[in-house]
Amino acid sequence: MYRVAVFDDDRRQAEALAELIARMPLGAPVDLELFTNLDALAAFIADEGEPDICFMDIRAPLPGSDAPAAAGIQAVSRLFPAGSHTQVIYVTGFPEYCVPVYETRHTYLLLKPVRPDQLQAALACAVANLKAGERDYLALSVGTSVLRVPVQKIVYVENMRRKVAVHTTDGELEAYAKLSDLAEQLPGCFVRTHKSYLVNMGFIDRIDRKVAELSTGACAPVSRQRSAATREAFRAYLTEGMRTVEGERR
Repeated sequence: MYRVAVFDDDRRQAEALAELIARMPLGAPVDLELFTNLDALAAFIADEGEPDICFMDIRAPLPGSDAPAAAGIQAVSRLFPAGSHTQVIYVTGFPEYCVPVYETRHTYLLLKPVRPDQLQAALACAVANLKAGERDYLALSVGTSVLRVPVQKIVYVENMRRKVAVHTTDGELEAYAKLSDLAEQLPGCFVRTHKSYLVNMGFIDRIDRKVAELSTGACAPVSRQRSAATREAFRAYLTEGMRTVEGERR
């Protein structure tokens, strides 16, 4: 399911756009939410989390003012900062905003009145970006919820019998999962240092035969059986990183 938010301070235009979106084939159900107030959109995100796609009208009054302004651009900068997975699609009837939108991260810009073919192109681009980004996240069952955790924030994962403890830069999560299953889902920057530990090599500062010292101050054990393979994997990881940097310089 794709969660889609539509913001336009004109309720009729928001509803008209929502009707067009509802008719578009996205390959999955769509949960649409309409907003005519930026504060209401911000409150929704705070309570329910970021939508997958947000249609943002550019010209709208700033909170506390009746004068029209590029409030949509400011809202995107505030609500969807770097690292946000939300695909922002700007919508405007004023072509002069075609350049200012590039001050923020966005996927597409549509001019009013929105044409169905252009809407379909914008949605196709947004869905493609969402699918490409799926591998950057790990789905974890935490309690009765399923959380999407950015892989780059995972420091290490520790087996706890029927659960795992996922240590991230934001804190620790206990999830119902098998370490072996997570090992298959996580990218190659993770190494199995021990039968009970998966470690993100991006956080390793030093490694020896018994322990991996991490940049967060934590340590992960390295078992005797996995010691040589772990150190070799870390060496290869660092070497590949140096190659990537050299390639970018050229």
